[in-house]
Amino acid sequence: MHCGRAPACGVLALETGYGPSYYHHDMPSVHGLWPELPPYGNSPCLAPASLAPPKPGLPACYNFPSVNPDHQEVFVTHEWDKHGKCAGVASQADFFAQVCALAAAPLHVMADVRRAGGDLAAIANAVATAGFEVFSVDTHNSQLMLSACGARNSNGTLSWKLAATNQFDAVCGSGGSGPTPAPGPAPSPDGPSRCVPNVHGPPCADDAQCASISGCLRCARSGFCTSTPLPSRP
Repeated sequence: MHCGRAPACGVLALETGYGPSYYHHDMPSVHGLWPELPPYGNSPCLAPASLAPPKPGLPACYNFPSVNPDHQEVFVTHEWDKHGKCAGVASQADFFAQVCALAAAPLHVMADVRRAGGDLAAIANAVATAGFEVFSVDTHNSQLMLSACGARNSNGTLSWKLAATNQFDAVCGSGGSGPTPAPGPAPSPDGPSRCVPNVHGPPCADDAQCASISGCLRCARSGFCTSTPLPSRP
């Protein structure tokens, strides 16, 4: 992921609840906000303004009655230590408040599709149709990664926003380093309906879901149909 002129960029990871082990639960939930540091992207690690601990208690979007609260406490600490401390936010409390706010709308879409019996691909399609860019799909753990960027506030901290990667400059302003690549075409409001070279096709969970789509050959590891064939074995 390239941040362009945005000070930071990353993904909001959302679980469908269809995954294994701790990824398996009744309804979609938030995993976390992950700045795309190298080698995943060129987002810098921006320290928080304050390392003061938050008030006791779990952030609202991580507080599930059906999940062991001790596990959730460990999980939230992990998310802060690994990702939040590089997100350029004001504090730990600010980080999780932003995560919960960002996740609310796409989780609502995901929950509606899941209640209707939709699978991972259907959920990804619905989220894309709702206007959120699905940057990648984790088919093993049944997660969606939505693209996001951080916009600099007047006090120097970042406010994170969900935005398509080719809109990072417009949505999150200046402050990134390095040249900005030429933006790609804007995604269709209904999501991609076919495969073309060097562009994500429709979301998928397996090759069968790509077989009848124009130009698509298989379901790539990214979780999207692709027109690129697998390399032949030597």
